[in-house]
Amino acid sequence: MIFLDKNSHKILHALDIHKRDMLVRINQFKSHASVPIEIRDFFTDDRILKLLISEPRDLIDLNENFLNDIPSHSFAEWNQYLLLKKRTRDNPAEIALFDKYQLLERQLNLIFRYSHSIESSKFTAKTIKKYSAYHLADNLDIQTCVYCNRIYTKTVTKPHKTTRPQFDHWFPKSRYPMLALSFFNLIPSCNICNSSLKGDVDFNIDTMIHPYIHSDIKMKFSYRLNSYAKQEFKINRVIGSEEDQTINAFKLEEIYKTHEDELDDLILLKKRYSLNYLLNLRKILNPTKERITVKELYRLAFGVYPDEKDFHKRPLSKMKRDILEELKMKID
Repeated sequence: MIFLDKNSHKILHALDIHKRDMLVRINQFKSHASVPIEIRDFFTDDRILKLLISEPRDLIDLNENFLNDIPSHSFAEWNQYLLLKKRTRDNPAEIALFDKYQLLERQLNLIFRYSHSIESSKFTAKTIKKYSAYHLADNLDIQTCVYCNRIYTKTVTKPHKTTRPQFDHWFPKSRYPMLALSFFNLIPSCNICNSSLKGDVDFNIDTMIHPYIHSDIKMKFSYRLNSYAKQEFKINRVIGSEEDQTINAFKLEEIYKTHEDELDDLILLKKRYSLNYLLNLRKILNPTKERITVKELYRLAFGVYPDEKDFHKRPLSKMKRDILEELKMKID
């Protein structure tokens, strides 16, 4: 799991472009003939901007408040509707409530159209320059999955839009259609974490890690001998904590066990090359005009970045840094 600093220059720049382009797009969408005038009038520029730029905890409050403020609707009834979607409606009152909120959901999906706003894969000479998920991913410049830090999620846009990360809706758009285009609800991730593991699961912001909120993530990769006398990964954390529940949701401990060859390599590196060897190597290399830095030596020796703010640049950086510290191979 990687912390995303909302105050970093790149994220602030990405947010500014996102809100500018999405405000125009949403105003176009809300003029659709199927959206009634009272819904159009409700979503003023001020309300749209709040939905686009508010931070995660504020988004939950906005969603509830707006559902209560939309004429003739309420947050309580919306939650009843979500429950009714999962079962047969048994009486006329339930059918009426279901029909009422199914219509509202369709209208909200028309206004906050993720699939037609930034997700669309239909690029032509006319549309290719329009703001899309590729622009958002390129502006964020997050190189690996925020949830697992195992898989590259690099964005390739030239000469054609080729590949990019998926964007997980931390608050699923099936339950929160108004948050479908909210900047801090779009988390760059890999297909496995987004589609295979999380999907439409409704995470609780008070019990799970949110990448834009939790800067001090208390989890540490370690290792142990298993019953077959082979080294295997473990992730140290407080059971029942936000970290624990998020690790379990994304099956991180189980998935990282498929990378135990990386653990074997680090242990072998420790056996064959001492920390002093690496530091002496730096001294040998440093007479050159361009002196090698400690960070560069770390990256060259271990293939990853030592600083948390750079973990996203290489897969497995967090895991390798933690294991190297345990092996007393940290370069200061």
